Amino acid sequence: MLRIAAIVAVIGVHSSSSGVVRHGQIDIDQWWIANFLDSACRWAMPTFIVLSGQLTLGGKGLGGIPAYYAARVRRLVVPLVTWATLYFLWYAAFQKQVVDVQFVRQWVAEGLTRNHLYFLVVLTGLTVVAPALVWVRRLVGDGGMAVGGAAILAAASSGWIYRYVDMQALTLFIPYVGYFVLGPVLARGRAGPVLAGISGTAFVAATAWIAIGTGMRVGELGIDDYRSLSLYDYFSIPVLIQVVAIYYLFANIGENIQKKCVRDAVSILASATFGIYLVHLMILDFLRQLTFSWFKTNSGGATVFEVAVVFTASLAIALVLCRTPYLRAVVGERAPASGGSRANDR
Repeated sequence: MLRIAAIVAVIGVHSSSSGVVRHGQIDIDQWWIANFLDSACRWAMPTFIVLSGQLTLGGKGLGGIPAYYAARVRRLVVPLVTWATLYFLWYAAFQKQVVDVQFVRQWVAEGLTRNHLYFLVVLTGLTVVAPALVWVRRLVGDGGMAVGGAAILAAASSGWIYRYVDMQALTLFIPYVGYFVLGPVLARGRAGPVLAGISGTAFVAATAWIAIGTGMRVGELGIDDYRSLSLYDYFSIPVLIQVVAIYYLFANIGENIQKKCVRDAVSILASATFGIYLVHLMILDFLRQLTFSWFKTNSGGATVFEVAVVFTASLAIALVLCRTPYLRAVVGERAPASGGSRANDR
């Protein structure tokens, strides 16, 4: 269920940002609504990294290294190249941007950080170092991984990493190693009502910290000052709290789902999250022709409407792509094995 909630939150971030960046152009109460909605969704992308780390590092091993890398090329590199090309075409055709060789070269060198596909660049980097991380985990155990992950996240949160590492396509993954190794560590925790209650309280407090702190900074510095939105950063302390809190909240919810039909439905939706992530910005760009002006008077309603429509449309497209021969590869799917099922290991 956490994957499903995370992809909804990803869409929520991209939707509510339409209101956040328009501080001073929309009513202040509408801006605060957009700010709180955005703040409540900041955990989404780091949570995908945590889940990927849990699945990649949390098992008994990766199997043969050549087979491991071959599978990841199919599930990451093929979608990355395909969707980067599609989005370049989309920017040229729909957004009327000048997409030339220089434009493409700069975006690729930066790691596609100007749109959501940088997530695939980050995952590709983490995939490359995953065998080494598995080896390290065997040496130091989960305790050592927790300390190492916390140290990397602290270095990223303080900005230390960015002072010494030039962030571009080949190095973009480095700060996310902290979240990646956190996956198997969090998985060892015991979910339960008490931990769920603590996690819920922590999540609400962290969200309020982000929203109120951001509002104060924007009021003092203005929306164009990079410091104003620093609490939105994936490595800020309140976002770190959100990630851990939401993980255990949904771990508790997942353990309490008993009906097979519900579990089956969750499994189908979860299998489509990668495809939803890839396609959703195109749907959102198109929908904003209708909803952009709504944020002036009803940013909450506009965000909920956008999230619902974009999620539904993206889900439909993702499910079609997943089940269409020759097209399933563009969402990282492989042909299903006859007579069996495939585990979704992204």
